[in-house]
Amino acid sequence: MSGCDPSLGASRSQKLPLAIFVALCLNLLIAPIVYAADSTLERFSGWAIGVLGLVTLAIIIYLSIVVFQPERF
Repeated sequence: MSGCDPSLGASRSQKLPLAIFVALCLNLLIAPIVYAADSTLERFSGWAIGVLGLVTLAIIIYLSIVVFQPERF
């Protein structure tokens, strides 16, 4: 026995679709704000900037956790 919990892998695979769904929902709030700030942008560009902002924020949070709690990783 390796001691691994087989349900752990299923739990991780279910978190990715949930994270993508939450990011898209947050982008529904961010994209119109970006689009309203500069009306010369196309709607696709507003969505792209919103997604880029969310990804940047997620990386900042992840790296902060890694720096301040390295024993978890």
